[in-house]
Parts: sequence; C-alpha cells; structure tokens
Amino acid sequence: MHAGCKKKDVKPVAGLTLSFIDELGNSVSNASVSLFTNQTDWENSTNKVGSSLVTDASGKVTFSDLPGTTYYWFATKDCMNNYNSTNTSSGPLELGKTNTITTSNVLQKTGSLIFINNSSSSFKLYINGEYLTQLSGNATKYVYNRRIGFYTLRVIQANSSFPEDQTYTGNVSNI
Repeated sequence: MHAGCKKKDVKPVAGLTLSFIDELGNSVSNASVSLFTNQTDWENSTNKVGSSLVTDASGKVTFSDLPGTTYYWFATKDCMNNYNSTNTSSGPLELGKTNTITTSNVLQKTGSLIFINNSSSSFKLYINGEYLTQLSGNATKYVYNRRIGFYTLRVIQANSSFPEDQTYTGNVSNI
C-alpha cells in the first residue's frame, strides 16, 4: 500500500429477486413491492428499506445492495396483495449473490372486517372458530387483508354470568 492511501472497507451485499403471481398462476406486472427488516414494521408498513419497486412484465422485481438479513415484503396491485401468502425470507440473505424467491408469492384479493361495539360491555371476537381479540366497550376493531370468501364470526360477551353469544356468517368481498 502506498503512503497516504487508505484501504477501503468493502462490505459484501446481497440482492433479492421476488416473483409474483395471481391466484390463477399468471405473472403480476406493475405490482408495488416494499421491503422491511422485521415483522412489526411489515405489519405497520413503517421503516421501509429504500424505495418501493414495481414488478416487470414477468412479475419479477430485484432489490440490490442489501445487507445480509431477513426481509419481509408487501406487494400490492389494485385490490390484491400478498398478505396471506409468502412474505418473508426463511433466514438472512446469502451475501455476495442475488437470492431468488419465486414460490408462493401469490397476490390475492382481500377485504376488511369492521367490528363496532356500541355497548359498554366487552366482547370476545372469533373468526372461523379462531379467537381474534377482546373488544372493549364502545370500541371499534378493524381486521384488514382477509381473503375474499365465506366467514363465520362469533361474538361472545365477556365477564357475564349469562353472556350474549351471537354467530354471524357472510362473505368478505371487495367492491
């Protein structure tokens, strides 16, 4: 090394190529894709890694110059997103190469459920038999990104000797 020259630290980086299809297996072009480094940021759509990119005609998008960590991604086009399919790498990206994830990145049509409790009582909420949360009195709960389809919703009054227990059925659709 010559006097006065500094050695430049070169940190190895990774790339990430993702491919997206719709429920019929067709490539999805022009979908907006954002990356996140943890599940909380992904769920809240905060602290994106760089800028969102758009898929090409073959449904692919490539992010480059990434640190070797685990990533979460959210892809959306019109009323479709990948919330209910693959949305994270299985572990840290391998440095020095472009990591490719092509399976199970399916964009599906989704809708939202809104629970409005106008009483002062708390209620336990279940979707398709699975406990979701307890809804306080005079509160509203939004449940986003539910797949389009038929649902059974059960609402049980909490902390009561004779609780009110109601079941509702219907379709989640998007307009």
